[in-house]
Amino acid sequence: MIDTVQPRRISAVLLALSLWFAGGCSAYDARYTYLPRPSETVVYLEDSPNAAPIRMLSSMIGVRRQTKEPGSRPIVETAILFDNTSPLTIAFKPDTAALFTGNAQRFPNPDLIDQQNLLIGPGQTVRTTLLFPVPEDGQLDLNGLNLRWAIEHEGQLYYQSSTFERKPPQTYRHDAYYYGYPSPYDHYFYHRHFRH
Repeated sequence: MIDTVQPRRISAVLLALSLWFAGGCSAYDARYTYLPRPSETVVYLEDSPNAAPIRMLSSMIGVRRQTKEPGSRPIVETAILFDNTSPLTIAFKPDTAALFTGNAQRFPNPDLIDQQNLLIGPGQTVRTTLLFPVPEDGQLDLNGLNLRWAIEHEGQLYYQSSTFERKPPQTYRHDAYYYGYPSPYDHYFYHRHFRH
């Protein structure tokens, strides 16, 4: 006679709790999700009705949590994808990149990662990541963010920008209580009595 081992069943509650705590280990703060994702901007560098555009997709990837390293601060991670469908070569100018809060405060200059070749030739697609440290001083309005950058062609700069809005937290109602969950994977929640 052969013994068989029945697979263990995982309850829905246990699975939900495991996902909750696993998500809490994320490097990103789940309270901050921004839309649109992505935002598209288009530039035409040729004065021709049949000119091919340069398409740029920008996204707010998320807010990286502060680490235990000395001097660490939260970081807003952004990404820009340059999709050059034109016959021209362009250059991304990282020194023109800037991020602004909803109450018009500017972030410190970003760090550039993932891409060192800032020239984008015809038909090329290049992605770059910009890390903006959150300013230490001031009351920041992170409900809205504006990302600005420029591309260069033949010595002329073409400035672009995209505006992002923070996605509202998920909310749930049950009987006389209201529960607001910024994310099912975040570590905190709040509740208040629901008044009729």
